Amino acid sequence: MKNYYEVADLLRLPVGDRTYTIPGLSIDGGKTVTALLAGELKDDPMSDDEFFTLMLGTAYAEMLEDGVPKGAIVLAAQASMLDFRSNRAAAELLWDEGGRPKAPEPSPASTPSPSTGKATSTRRRAGTSGTSSQKK
Repeated sequence: MKNYYEVADLLRLPVGDRTYTIPGLSIDGGKTVTALLAGELKDDPMSDDEFFTLMLGTAYAEMLEDGVPKGAIVLAAQASMLDFRSNRAAAELLWDEGGRPKAPEPSPASTPSPSTGKATSTRRRAGTSGTSSQKK
């Protein structure tokens, strides 16, 4: 039988020459993150080290040892949080965009017209359903 870590789909984040494997949250860690996001830990704040250890597990100590910049550690923690709360695709997108999401592509209806430089749009006629005219 294979070891869990051989078959698990763990979050892997490349930094420089190395790829860090984020082990995923424990059950208690998941409860803590859920409480944190719900604002239930306001009276008991955690330090940066505690938060990074919670979100990155052993990868945090490895990153510190390797001299990874704080910005990369923060982004890794954000990606781990997104992986836990949303999904892997969202976490990878955040990582790939460096934490700076791209602006959405403009829709064809708001694309500037080549002749006027103003946005073009097609107006729809108002429907008559549900309206009535007064009879005299």
